[in-house]
Amino acid sequence: MAVAIGCLFALSRQVDPAGLRDTLMTIEPGWLFVAILLIALEVPLVAERWRLIVASLGHGMYRLPRRDLYAANGFGQFAGQILPSLAGDGVRAVMLRGLGVTLPHAAWSVALDRALGVYTLFVIAFFTLHLPSGPDALGGYLEPIFLAVAVVTACGTLALPLLKPLGAYLETRPRLRLAGVALTETHAAVLGRHLPLLFAISVLVHVMTILCVYVLGRALTLHLPLSDAAVLMVCIMVVTLLPISISGWGVRELAVTAFLTGHGASAEQALLFSVTFGLVVMVATIPGAIHWLLQRNAPLQSVESK
Repeated sequence: MAVAIGCLFALSRQVDPAGLRDTLMTIEPGWLFVAILLIALEVPLVAERWRLIVASLGHGMYRLPRRDLYAANGFGQFAGQILPSLAGDGVRAVMLRGLGVTLPHAAWSVALDRALGVYTLFVIAFFTLHLPSGPDALGGYLEPIFLAVAVVTACGTLALPLLKPLGAYLETRPRLRLAGVALTETHAAVLGRHLPLLFAISVLVHVMTILCVYVLGRALTLHLPLSDAAVLMVCIMVVTLLPISISGWGVRELAVTAFLTGHGASAEQALLFSVTFGLVVMVATIPGAIHWLLQRNAPLQSVESK
């Protein structure tokens, strides 16, 4: 909270209140609605990705009704917008435990879902930084950022095929058996029969976020090319992952303001863009919270075992 307030306070000293008010009056509601709709459509996609992961754990012992898991994901997504970073994932794990999934599997499923989303983000970032706007947007920081992205992407890609053999080996060691089981189940969940669908969903979610950034720019009369929107999306998502503020608030505003002012936008436009993006995500996740509130009054179906 202190980090978010400090960052926002520092930015507030760089903007003109009158200019901020004038910029606010230029927002086009139609484009704003499209941005909200794009993020809202991401919520069930993430829920489906999570459901596929849960269904692959425990040798397929969990068969959760979609409505229950979608409700848990919806509320978790909303909680992630009002609680410290990654706290929404903790909420999802606790709610999944309430549906009858063991706590280790509940926590591991959320961790795998998050890891898959982050891995896909870095893969997209690797290619995004090759776009024409990449070098211009990041200036002298391009080389270290690109190196970090390349290393993380390469390590993740090389580690995936090693999960099964390493897990099988560790399972033969009594003290490391649990770690081996975790790796074996990770292989089954991520590289099993749902692999194409899992990665397709992950890529689609990030593409929709890029489109959200693009149309939000249109809403604020910032006509960003799709290449710029892609680079900006990567910046926003990476800083949002940092566990130093509430859902990236404050830190995101600093990063977005630095990016957009470097592209000729005023400080007022840049700050309003970032704040509006945060509010768009929050508003888009409200239906998920409402879904959970309605669902909690209905009898939950317990996990069915094969």
